[in-house]
Amino acid sequence: MAEKMAPVDHRSMQKRPRAESMKLGSDQLRHLSSIITDMNQAVTKEQRMIAIQNAKRAFNHDVPELHNVEVESGLIHALCVQLGYVLNKQSGKHFSDIEGLCSILQLVYCCKDSVRESSFHDIGKEVLPLLLRSLESCNHAAEENEWCDSLVLNISKILRAFSRAHSVSLIMVQSRDLLKSLLTLINGERSTQTKIEALSTMKNITFYAEEYRSMILDLSGFLDCLLHVCLYDSDGECRECASAMLRNIAFDNDAKIKMAQNGKLLNVVLKISSDPSSKTKRNAVSIIASLTMLNENNFSFVNHSEGAIVDMLSGLIRIDDDSAIRKRAARALRCLCDDETVEFLINRIGLMITLTNAATNDSCQDVRAEAVKTLATYSIKQPACLGGSMKLVDLMVDLSKNTNPSCGQIIA
Repeated sequence: MAEKMAPVDHRSMQKRPRAESMKLGSDQLRHLSSIITDMNQAVTKEQRMIAIQNAKRAFNHDVPELHNVEVESGLIHALCVQLGYVLNKQSGKHFSDIEGLCSILQLVYCCKDSVRESSFHDIGKEVLPLLLRSLESCNHAAEENEWCDSLVLNISKILRAFSRAHSVSLIMVQSRDLLKSLLTLINGERSTQTKIEALSTMKNITFYAEEYRSMILDLSGFLDCLLHVCLYDSDGECRECASAMLRNIAFDNDAKIKMAQNGKLLNVVLKISSDPSSKTKRNAVSIIASLTMLNENNFSFVNHSEGAIVDMLSGLIRIDDDSAIRKRAARALRCLCDDETVEFLINRIGLMITLTNAATNDSCQDVRAEAVKTLATYSIKQPACLGGSMKLVDLMVDLSKNTNPSCGQIIA
């Protein structure tokens, strides 16, 4: 899923003082107006430096209601004008100004999501290209530039904040330059927090921009980038974000076919199914479950690596502590069943025993129900597969009486 007004990640942020008042008095309003005026009128580097320092001090708090006022006061336009000016200078001596202006944008865009979304629609056509140009300026800066890491992190945070709005994600996904820049941040040697911000932005975009998922999958280097993060990144949050993107894209029917035919991707999904993070494991099982929604994928799935996917799902049902993972694994095994695969499934060593034990003994009612439905699906294809177990027959009858009509139809 995408973020829902997610709290700011404090791992790389210093604590900011909380403002005492939720309302701006007349003196505060005059002060805010003065800051904006100074920002608009700053011409020399010295004037700009003073305006940036004053703005940083004034806006360095964590009260969204006050940031709302700052955003709605016209401050963003003033910052964009200055940022465009210094970017056009193309001079290394202005790099600290670029960093300072972007840091102010990041501070004030800690406003409420609805205010930020409205601001983007008002001025987003100016903001987004300026942010991308600011990122590009880092590529031309000297490696030892002291402002570069801070600048990239602040821009990454702004982009992530923008992407939390559905309507904004639909605009962001149409910028190839933006998508390429995010991939560069993920692949580059930036801080872990910068990579998390970039991955989270892409996760939000792949969640909201449903019609563009197949296009995103086809982006040069995109899939290889995600698979590399899933396999090799040492940070659990990075792996979770990358796997969530694969899960989001797997919802798309066109993408399902491409992904199911990629053996490397399937091997990575097998690998992350044993990730220490429950969220990443959930994503792995969800990817498989989504891909099995197209029956034409089932035969290749059950035969991949001599049944490794089936064994993985069966193992999760047996030993995983997370009931959501066990439930999704049982559902995926049900979706894998069709006329071509049922014989392989019922003859797979240990699978029927695993499903029977889950149906009768699992501590979670939802898992028991899902396992029963899976066995019911198998029995429709191969009636003898239940081995005459009256207990399972009774469970199916009981489930058909206590579930919604669609489940009852499966079991009938």
